[in-house]
Amino acid sequence: MLRPGKLFDNFWLKLLSLALAIMIWFTIYLAVQQEQRSILPPAPVSVPENSTNAPVQKN
Repeated sequence: MLRPGKLFDNFWLKLLSLALAIMIWFTIYLAVQQEQRSILPPAPVSVPENSTNAPVQKN
């Protein structure tokens, strides 16, 4: 069973470990977000209004 004082044994070491874990998680999270942005396709190119998508007929 957990003693109430056991939580505070090596408190600063536990706090440092938690801070490092959060920093590592945040770094990986940002890297994944950046990777997902670079995978997205480029924005569609706008087509001029005077062009049509009619098929070309061969004679």
